[in-house]
Amino acid sequence: MTSPLIASTFTASCGRPEHKAACSTTACARCRGNEYGKRPGDGFDAQLDAIYGADLAGAFDDKKDLLAHLLASEALDPIACVMIGDRGHDMRAAGVNRVRALGVLWGYGSREELLDAGAGALIAVPDELVGSPSGR
Repeated sequence: MTSPLIASTFTASCGRPEHKAACSTTACARCRGNEYGKRPGDGFDAQLDAIYGADLAGAFDDKKDLLAHLLASEALDPIACVMIGDRGHDMRAAGVNRVRALGVLWGYGSREELLDAGAGALIAVPDELVGSPSGR
């Protein structure tokens, strides 16, 4: 996978150095507030180039808007990106923004939820991220 990788918050907990090495850019689009700013911290966050989330005023509460903001701010071509997520709203946000959607089965959403929302492919375990079909 050489595409920029955008992960949802829950999905981001699967991060490993090999995922970062396999991607040109890694960013996280979290639904919860971005009170810690856009700088990656410890743990998986250290594997990220950027972290985006809703601000305290509620801007970007909608994942579709948040993903559009992330893409514009990082100057990423949506067609070249992959969004991984465990919920339907992750897949719908990817679709609206023309980003490939890759559903992960270790989160909260079911196989049916992810497929119904537009996941182009599903993966069962984090090790499948490297070398995955990237949703297309």
